[in-house]
Amino acid sequence: MNTSISPSNIRSFHKNTGKGIARNSALALLLSFSVAGCATKQEIVDNSPIVRSATVVSSVTNGGIKGQFASAGKRTVKTVSDMRREDEAFKFTGSIMSRIGKSADASHIIRLDRALVYQLNNKKKPTESAPSRVADPSSTI
Repeated sequence: MNTSISPSNIRSFHKNTGKGIARNSALALLLSFSVAGCATKQEIVDNSPIVRSATVVSSVTNGGIKGQFASAGKRTVKTVSDMRREDEAFKFTGSIMSRIGKSADASHIIRLDRALVYQLNNKKKPTESAPSRVADPSSTI
């Protein structure tokens, strides 16, 4: 075995060591990028509406007496912190009352932030609204 130190041995040692360092650093860099890519958090997208509201939908179906006076109704209530909307629809579904009785479709909007109440008749086009003032809830009696 040749253990003498000569300039050619030193050059080959540095040349081989340089290749090893470059290879190891490239491998470490590749490994760190792959780990960093897996470790990034995914951004959570909030697609919910800006104004969050609670919605309650209730439906009522009445069979009537032997099919007479049968009716169906639906009520939707949407509530936000200082606003509320109630949509109500009603119609007779029986054989006689469906021809005689009228259906109803109305909405009520309460705005506490503006102290207003709107009553809408949805059957008329364009929709008519009649705002009326309500008492200020913060005032004392």
